[in-house]
Amino acid sequence: MSIRSFSSMVAELNKAQTEAVRSMGFDSFLKVDLKFTVTAFDVYVTLGVPIGGGKIIESSRSSTDQEYDEVHAAWVKEWKIEHTVPELTCMLEFILAKKDSGVSFRRNLIIYLVNYFFSGPKNRYYRKSILKYVKDVNQIASLDWCKFVVQKLIRSVRHYKESKSAKGVHFNGLLFFLMVSSSTR
Repeated sequence: MSIRSFSSMVAELNKAQTEAVRSMGFDSFLKVDLKFTVTAFDVYVTLGVPIGGGKIIESSRSSTDQEYDEVHAAWVKEWKIEHTVPELTCMLEFILAKKDSGVSFRRNLIIYLVNYFFSGPKNRYYRKSILKYVKDVNQIASLDWCKFVVQKLIRSVRHYKESKSAKGVHFNGLLFFLMVSSSTR
C-alpha cells in the first residue's frame, strides 16, 4: 500500500473507526498530510540535525573523483569486501562491535543514518555515494544535513510521481520523517 492509498483510506474512515484508531494510540496516522511544504527548519525541529552548514553533494556513479575513490577503497578494506556491499542490518552489528568512538565508528554511523533515516531505504543495501562527504568525520557537524534531507525528499517525490504508473512502485522517501513532521503541525 502506498502512502497515498493509506491517506485516502484514512479520509474514508467513519467516526467510530477514527475513534478506534485514537483509542489504540495511533493518532499520528490520522494526521498524515501529503500536501505540506517541508523546509530545512522543519527538518531541524523534527530531527534535530545540523542546519545551515556546507552543502552535501553526493558522488554520482559516473563521476571520477579521487577523493571519493580513496575513502571508498579504505572503507571497503575495513569491511573486507570486494564486489559487494554490506547490508544495512550488518552495518548495525559492525557499528555496535566498535568499542571506540573514532573515525570508523563515526563514518559507519553516519553512513547508516544517511541510508536508513535520511535517504529512505530503497533496499537492504547501503548507498555509497555519501562516503566522500565523511572523509573527514570532524566535518560532519558542519554540513547542512537539514537541506540534504529536504533534497532527498524532493527527489523521492519526483521519482514517485514519474514512476507511480508502474506496477509495484511505492514511495521510498522518508516516511518516518513525514509522519513525525506532519503530526506535529
